[in-house]
Amino acid sequence: RRRKFIYDTPLKKAKKKKNNVHRHLSEEDTDIALTDYFNNQYVGELSIGTPRQKLNVVFDTGSSDIWIPGRGCTECGDHSTFDSTASSTYEAVLNKDGEFASFEVDYGSGKVSGYQAKDTVGLGSLSLDGVTFGEVNFEDHDIQSFMMDGIAGLAFRGLAMVTKPTLLETLMEQYPSMAAVFSLYLSNDPSKTSHLVFGTYDLDIVGPNATWHYTPVVKRGLGDFKYWTVKMFGLSRLNQNDDDLCSDSCYAIVDSGTSGIAVPEDVYDDLVKLVTRELTNCKDITCYYAKQSDFPDLVFKLAPDNEFPLKATDYVACSKWGECVIKFQKSSGSTYWILGDVFIEAYYTLYDVDNLRVGFACQGQCNGGSWHGRGGYVDVDDVSTWAQLLLAFAALSIISILAYVIALYFRFLSQQLNKKPFSLPFFSSNQQKNRKEEEASQSQQQQETPSSSVDTSNPFLNTVGNEEKDVSRKQQAVDTSSSSQQTAIDNNDGIIVLDDDDDVDNIVRV
Repeated sequence: RRRKFIYDTPLKKAKKKKNNVHRHLSEEDTDIALTDYFNNQYVGELSIGTPRQKLNVVFDTGSSDIWIPGRGCTECGDHSTFDSTASSTYEAVLNKDGEFASFEVDYGSGKVSGYQAKDTVGLGSLSLDGVTFGEVNFEDHDIQSFMMDGIAGLAFRGLAMVTKPTLLETLMEQYPSMAAVFSLYLSNDPSKTSHLVFGTYDLDIVGPNATWHYTPVVKRGLGDFKYWTVKMFGLSRLNQNDDDLCSDSCYAIVDSGTSGIAVPEDVYDDLVKLVTRELTNCKDITCYYAKQSDFPDLVFKLAPDNEFPLKATDYVACSKWGECVIKFQKSSGSTYWILGDVFIEAYYTLYDVDNLRVGFACQGQCNGGSWHGRGGYVDVDDVSTWAQLLLAFAALSIISILAYVIALYFRFLSQQLNKKPFSLPFFSSNQQKNRKEEEASQSQQQQETPSSSVDTSNPFLNTVGNEEKDVSRKQQAVDTSSSSQQTAIDNNDGIIVLDDDDDVDNIVRV
């Protein structure tokens, strides 16, 4: 059997409480609840200033700076802002020329810029004095739309541009008795609140016999450590050794600030083909008429000899309409893989600063996530009940309108064949009565026309009082007409000639 590299007692633990409720390292209240926004951003509370001003931030293990929107920022969307004038411990940072020190940080989603400052930062019950942070007066458009107000970086000094010393360095310096670790639990199950805890962990979240499986943090290049980088020596479909996309070893960053699994550009297409091989209707990471069971389980192999399966239910989100989204994203211009929230949702994660390692918790044999639900950075939620009712109402309305138009059409044809005036079915009875009275009045006026009133403009009308001439003219009209023709007199339009064999489309006015 393959040997697991397992630390049963990786860190000094406190004595167990009754009922074995918690296994942790510190009694400090350092638990920060995280709110899950659409399985896309996990946001927690951070405070700055004296008295404390609370803002919501992403605790990002892929960066090292702290920044929040400053008071008066007009390009920060709807984000909450920090009012420096209301803090008694606020201190502006000046450059060597005595001017306000500026800063700019670029992320994959855009950049932010502003000025540097120092103030007291609160993490749960902890209070850190003199922390340098960025006071933002500009955010790119995409960042303005994010649910969080700012970012609190939890990576190493090598990435810091503003926050020097880093948040982790300040924490270890001002709280030396606290274990230099923090744990991150991400879940979109409403009954299980996601949280970040400094100096402690709780393995009972995973199970009574759960243990940490560690992979060491490695440094690439010169200078200080930067990312929480680990070595990956394999990625393939579970229980299959073919198509290993990382047989020559790769490097991956365990990053809480990335929603999905970011894949280097040169192998991105190969990975998408690997997981969609059995499907026929896919476009990039979106597949149609599919379900989660159509996708394979994967296995990530991390140093020294750990294997972490990632189930299809961990990395694929499907709606009941059969649209599935694979939670991969292209890492353009980078050779690093990024194990983002999708991976951290599947494995409760411990970041060990002192020992430079990352631990993933498993109950017995590692087997992927069991609590995170659909998860993912793309929202493919099922259509809500109200939306379904609205669609059904719209469809019924369209069908009713079509049926009404068709009924009007056939009513028109029927009345034309019967030579009756066409009227809309929704005419009121009074309207129909008035119309009949008007027609009767016109007919009576024609019959009562005085003899002195002769209309010479219409040769077909008879001259009143000259009966013999009228009879002669009628007889002449009959003689000159074909026996196969019938005549009808329209009070207003003249004579309509209709052949017996003609249909309604062959009516001719003369």
